[in-house]
Amino acid sequence: EKDDPASGMATADALEAKGLKRKAAAAAQMASLRHSTKQKLVGQWKDRVTLYSLCCHLTMQCLRSFVGKCTQQGLDHDSDRDEFIRLSAKSRSGLVSILSS
Repeated sequence: EKDDPASGMATADALEAKGLKRKAAAAAQMASLRHSTKQKLVGQWKDRVTLYSLCCHLTMQCLRSFVGKCTQQGLDHDSDRDEFIRLSAKSRSGLVSILSS
């Protein structure tokens, strides 16, 4: 007896549908993995930006404190410890106004 061609077509269609369902499930799983990976990367970059921002903020506070001390005490150009600082009064006042805003 020969197989019924209609049943062979039905079997092929069923196998094809099953294969397409598997492909769709695999694609959905890959999309989910990509999404979770992107979320992790975004979280890591958010943490890095927060850290860098905090470091910049602390650096600016230290610089503001340093410039404030220099302007309050004045710069003693004869002193060896202040040898590395050479600011004119105009530069100093400009720097103070920028840092105090």
